[in-house]
Amino acid sequence: MIFKDAIRSLLNDYVRSFFYWLTFVLTSMFIFLFFNISMSDTLAVTFIDSRNDMTTNVTIFIIIVASIDIFFANDFFVKSKSKSLAVQLICGGKYTQLASFLLIQTFILLMLALPPGIIAALGLIPLLNTVLNNFMSSEVLISVVPEALVHAVVVLVYVVFWTTFLNLSFAYKNMPNDLMNEQRITVKQNPPLVDLQLLKKRTKKIIASVMFAAPVILLLFNPEAALLLCLISLFGLNSCYKSIALPYLDRYIETKAVNEPVLLTSLGFVRGDLKAMKKNLILFLLTAVMLISFMVSAEKALDVMLITMSYIILNTMQSLALMFTHQTIVVSRIKNFRTLEQIGYMKNDLKKVILYEMIYFYGFVILCGLIYFVPLYAGLLIRHLISFTFVLILLLGYIIPLVISGLICGVYYDHMIFGKQEGKGS
Repeated sequence: MIFKDAIRSLLNDYVRSFFYWLTFVLTSMFIFLFFNISMSDTLAVTFIDSRNDMTTNVTIFIIIVASIDIFFANDFFVKSKSKSLAVQLICGGKYTQLASFLLIQTFILLMLALPPGIIAALGLIPLLNTVLNNFMSSEVLISVVPEALVHAVVVLVYVVFWTTFLNLSFAYKNMPNDLMNEQRITVKQNPPLVDLQLLKKRTKKIIASVMFAAPVILLLFNPEAALLLCLISLFGLNSCYKSIALPYLDRYIETKAVNEPVLLTSLGFVRGDLKAMKKNLILFLLTAVMLISFMVSAEKALDVMLITMSYIILNTMQSLALMFTHQTIVVSRIKNFRTLEQIGYMKNDLKKVILYEMIYFYGFVILCGLIYFVPLYAGLLIRHLISFTFVLILLLGYIIPLVISGLICGVYYDHMIFGKQEGKGS
């Protein structure tokens, strides 16, 4: 009975099921390919007696970040089922039954994702070998390591059971009446990274600005210290969010945008996006900068290949995680759009609201990354630690996934607001 209900639920919510499945495809492809490289004879990651500490550290870091990305995808997937979970609880269902229901769905999607993920990884190996030979002048070839599949499956199974535990916690923390209303679902609020409440407002702004800008400037002169400088700057970015960016956006909305209803509405939604997805943005930037820092200190061509591949694929997964969080927010805005229709907004105006929100929000995310990457890459270029072609690859590896995710999110946004309305009208 539970198995049939799980299958039916997947088919009924095929859009979210597809994106959750896509996350598993990318994760399985990435993890399998990653272990084939890291467990090769050249790098030899064993987790017990590793001959390459940096590669081992990168491996652990990759597993942690991949788990976090799966968490965002799982959160996006499970929240869509809040009402059905509430019905099961009201009808006498136990929390363990709910966990089994979600575990079956997750396991089915994982099993369906493993074959295409492994096949895609095998197809990428010849391409990576071409890059190693032609662009990195390396005679090392990436080959299939049988143990890599075992390690990849172990990591993925760990992720599945970890998300199942989160699902059980999700159902336990939210009473049935809260699950019926997605906006009331319990979400843990992270405490502010820097407590500046005791300081005056102007002093707070100055400190936040200095913490954010000074390390970014120093990246140009000391790119080898990128990780430390960016960690300090990200603390400043967190403070700038509350003390500068959001207050400035509020003033702009109240003064300059008040006579432009479409701009006013889109900026109001962008403000909500920035507040809700601050942790996604900081994790995104931190992941990219850490991988670039690893890359700068890498000595072997295979190390560089491993980290570059991780950088591009993790940027893709982080972009998907950003999109999942955004799409979760979109669901709660259907009522807002119905209210806007009632007060006189035309359909074309509402479509412009969605378009402007996507452009402003994803443009802001891209700009934040460029603020860090431009001085960092410029410093590396000056010291001849990286080529200009490689810089373009890294920049495109950051921007393209975000642009694609923004386009997909915009289409989903439009479908949620107007597709359902047209379905009701027909």
